[in-house]
Amino acid sequence: MPPAAPTPEPSGSPILRLEAVSKRFDGAAALDEVSLEVPTARTTVLLGPSGSGKTTALRLMLGLLRPDAGRVLWREAELDAAGLRRARAKMGYVVQDGGLFPHLTALENVTLVAHTLRWPAARVSARVAELAELVRLSDRMLARYPSEISGGQKQRVALMRALMLDAELLFLDEPLGSLDPLVRAELQDDLVAIFERLGKSVVLVTHDLGEAARLGHLLVLLQDGRIVQRGSLDDFLHRPASAFVTAFVRAQRSFDARGGDARGGDAHVGPAT
Repeated sequence: MPPAAPTPEPSGSPILRLEAVSKRFDGAAALDEVSLEVPTARTTVLLGPSGSGKTTALRLMLGLLRPDAGRVLWREAELDAAGLRRARAKMGYVVQDGGLFPHLTALENVTLVAHTLRWPAARVSARVAELAELVRLSDRMLARYPSEISGGQKQRVALMRALMLDAELLFLDEPLGSLDPLVRAELQDDLVAIFERLGKSVVLVTHDLGEAARLGHLLVLLQDGRIVQRGSLDDFLHRPASAFVTAFVRAQRSFDARGGDARGGDAHVGPAT
């Protein structure tokens, strides 16, 4: 498969930033003084085993949780109660199972917020047509209910919904984790093409280094609520910061020796089996 076209270089200040953020649950640290910049027009991937803090970090970025210490900054302004509503309008969120409302058709799920905001019908129709072409979904599929479409199709609908308002920053929390390998690989390729075409800022959570290497520009590995390494796939493979990083890479097991991933590393790491 040919490599994706290069993404424009990020410019200006980061779209979102964590400054020494900590979060505890029942006395245990889920995040411990984590600092991270999410660059513009790049895909940042949060990696780590269960309990490492990656989903907590994502939920703090979304404003679904408030930090116990430190700050979350959106466009250099603190993501507090006053600014959260305004920032949320610029964010899109895709969860593992799509999170679609079962009593609404796929189309109704996609357009729900636009109708709530009283978009004109012509604007809604034009945006739906644009997004359906982007994610490769037919009108026939959009007319169905979530129970009538496949897991991969649900994720395509969820991506349309996240993009409906032209979000500046997309959050994807294990979006492909429940899909079978063939569907997962197809959606990975589609996501690479979509991210390149739109030039969006993206934060992706996954435990799969192969998926991270395929989709991400910046890989961030967490362990016990702390960042233990950040960088490219090449950094993880050849310049591991600790024994844990080496163990995490080795645990993925499957390497594609064809060489060259979409983000410039010198090997592609496949999902663990």
